[in-house]
Amino acid sequence: ILDRAQGVPLYAVETVRMLIDRGLLEKVDGEFRPTGDIEDLEVPETLHALIAARLDGLASEERRVLQGASVLGKTFTKPALVAVTGIAPDRLEELLTSLVRKELLSVQLDPRSPERGQYGFLQDLVRRVAYETLSRKERKARHLAVADYLSESWGGDEEEVVEVVASHLLEAHRAAPTDPDAAGIKERAREALVRAGEHAVSLAANEQAQRYFEEAGELADDALTRANLAERAGHAARAGGRSEVAASLYERAIALYESEAQSHAAARVTARLGEIGWDRGRFAEALDRMEESLQVLSGDEPDEDLAMLAAQLGRFRFFSGDFDRAEERIDQALEIAEAMRLPEVLSQALNSRSLILGVRGRREEAVGI
Repeated sequence: ILDRAQGVPLYAVETVRMLIDRGLLEKVDGEFRPTGDIEDLEVPETLHALIAARLDGLASEERRVLQGASVLGKTFTKPALVAVTGIAPDRLEELLTSLVRKELLSVQLDPRSPERGQYGFLQDLVRRVAYETLSRKERKARHLAVADYLSESWGGDEEEVVEVVASHLLEAHRAAPTDPDAAGIKERAREALVRAGEHAVSLAANEQAQRYFEEAGELADDALTRANLAERAGHAARAGGRSEVAASLYERAIALYESEAQSHAAARVTARLGEIGWDRGRFAEALDRMEESLQVLSGDEPDEDLAMLAAQLGRFRFFSGDFDRAEERIDQALEIAEAMRLPEVLSQALNSRSLILGVRGRREEAVGI
């Protein structure tokens, strides 16, 4: 045992726990002692194998509880475990008590803890080994059960757990991507990931939002949906200060939009690339790129994309010292924003107009605006 543990205390601890489970050790006066001669003991080579052997020695219902809990995560509640395993609450209570006594699980009993009453694995490795004993079919079924349980139990507040729901749906799809119902599960997972991204954006968790939108894009079957999600991931990356990543995502979105002959959308994203160029100090290149995008957008019916780009160009023209062209673009933005009632564009464009008036000596009017 000492030789195979190679200095890892948990290996020795798990070996002792296995001996206790098998009735080869008993506690006497605060010490564990052999119940008889231990003449032959096969000790697995690795800690992973040792834990697997220990789980194999459990009763079938106890293994079922651990497998269900492994899908829920490092910590979990009893109601969630009932939903995943289908075991009656009273019987589940007995099984959990047994698993706590065998030091596979723990329970939070501190009355001051917000997690009081929750159970958890003592070691995450035990959870991983228990999860790996599940077949792909079993993993899929349990992940779907968790997703359904969370959606139903949280009801109207599902946005608070939408990221968790999305992760379980994604794992369910990965477990069996060729099953007849795989397409429906994939669509549910994609929709949940999009909502998770939107929720992350609302919390300014931009890196998470980017990841969710990218994962959702990987599950999309059509190019336009992938383009839209790449664009949204780019917005999140840029908001988080990762301009190189944002530029790469925008370029991906542009290529996808162009492959579907969506020139308007491609021009909108191209303008975003121009903004990144401006941030990097490539002022002339940025202005040229944005003006080209403006010409494309101007060929269609006026919309919010055109209004926002015109307002941004007006701002950039102002800071480049071209006040006349700045005013021309601001007027264009305000005309569209007024007609379409776009408060953000109105606010931004009016702010830029006040700057232009200020440098032209009309300070009172600038302050008024």
